[in-house]
Amino acid sequence: MKQAGIVTFFDHPNYGAVLQAYGLQQALEQLGCSVTFIRNRREPEPAARESDRRERVLEALRHRQDALRPFRKPFADFCEKAFRTDEADGRQAFDTEYDFFLVGSDQVWNVEITGRDPFWFLDFAPPEKRFSYAASFGLDRLPENCLSWYRDMLAGFTHLSVREPSGQRIIRELTGIEAAVCPDPVLLPERRVWEDLMVPAEKTVLLYMTETDAELYRYAKADAAERGLPLTVSSSTMLPFTGEGRILSPEEWLGAVANAAVVYTNSFHALVFSQLFHTEIRIRPMTGMKNRNGRLFSFIDSMGEILAKEETRPGLFRVEDSGEAGYWEKTDKQLQEFRRSGLRYLLETLELPGDGMP
Repeated sequence: MKQAGIVTFFDHPNYGAVLQAYGLQQALEQLGCSVTFIRNRREPEPAARESDRRERVLEALRHRQDALRPFRKPFADFCEKAFRTDEADGRQAFDTEYDFFLVGSDQVWNVEITGRDPFWFLDFAPPEKRFSYAASFGLDRLPENCLSWYRDMLAGFTHLSVREPSGQRIIRELTGIEAAVCPDPVLLPERRVWEDLMVPAEKTVLLYMTETDAELYRYAKADAAERGLPLTVSSSTMLPFTGEGRILSPEEWLGAVANAAVVYTNSFHALVFSQLFHTEIRIRPMTGMKNRNGRLFSFIDSMGEILAKEETRPGLFRVEDSGEAGYWEKTDKQLQEFRRSGLRYLLETLELPGDGMP
C-alpha cells in the first residue's frame, strides 16, 4: 500500500475546504493508498511576509477567524475523526515515510493567502515525489513581482494538475508545461459516499454564502415565504443574520444541501453539491471577491449543455432547464465523466494499480 502525504487546507472552518480534502482522501483510499494530511509547522521565510497586500488579506482572514470562532468545534470534531495528520517542522526529512506527496486543491497557490511559502510547493520532498492535484492559484493573473519565484517553484514538480483553465494558462506561460485540468476532489467519490456521510435534514430553502450578500438573503427569504418553508441560513464567513443563522457540521451541511427545496448561494462547492444531489439552485455571483466567480461559471461551462440563465431578479442566475425531464440524467453522465478523468489522472501519474477504477 502506497503512503500518500497531502498538503491542502483540510482543517479550516469551511465546508468546501474540509469536504474537498475528504473527497481526495476517499479517492486515494479507493485506489489503494493510505492517506495522511501534512500540517505546516515551519516558520515562514521573510519572502513569505513581504507583500503589503498579503498582510491586508491576512489581517482580514484573522478577523474572519475571530468571527468563525463559534464554527470551530464541529469542524475540529469532523477533522479529528476523519483525517490522520503529520507535521512538517523542518527538523526531520520525513519524506522517506511517504511514497508521494500531493498538493491541492483549493487556493493553495494563491500568493495573497499562502504567500511565497515553499511548503505549498512541497519543497520538503524530493522532486520525484512531488505532484499536484487540481491546485488553484485563485487569481486570473499573478503579480509581476512573483513570476520568477513561481517559475522556480513549479519547476520542482514531476506532474502538474490544476483545477481551472486559468491555472493551466498561468503554468503554460511561465514554464511551457501543459498542466492537466482536473475536477475538484469532491467530484472524485461516488455520490453514495456523500450520502453515507451526511445527516438527514428537514426540507427548507437553504441560503449558503461564502461572501455575505444582503440581496441574496432577501431573495432566499422571499422564496421561502412563497413556498411556505423554513429558511436555513448558513455561511463560511459569519452568521450574518443572527436570528436565522445556524451552525452546521459538515455532515449536517451536506444533508441541508441534499434535502433543500432550493439552494441560494455564491459558493462554488454549494453549486457542485447541488448538482450531485439533484437540488434546484440559484446563484448570485460575489461582488466583493469577484476573482472567485470564475470557477462558478467555469464549472457550469464545463457541464456542456447545462447553462446558467439570468432571472428577472437582478444579478440572480438559475441553472437552466433543471426542472425538465432528462436534465439530471445528463448531469449525472457529465459528473461521472469528471470522476473518471480525475481518477485516471491519479492512476497514471502516481502509478497506482487501478483496482478501484470505475
